[in-house]
Amino acid sequence: QNEDLTLLIKEMEQGQSDLEKVQDLYSESLIMDWWYNGEKEGDNKHQKEICSMVSTPEKCAKPHSDVKSTPMS
Repeated sequence: QNEDLTLLIKEMEQGQSDLEKVQDLYSESLIMDWWYNGEKEGDNKHQKEICSMVSTPEKCAKPHSDVKSTPMS
């Protein structure tokens, strides 16, 4: 029974870690989506706040600076 409890605790800890990773990824994808769509509409009012929410400074670089746009039909 002690082994079962230990295994359950490990699984809970792994689940919590996985959940945090998914939440971070989801938050960053929402921010990037908002930023991309905001840039298209000329709305960069909250760019500084968004940058502070993103985990790494290089993601605060000018959006699309390294991406060439291709028209989609």
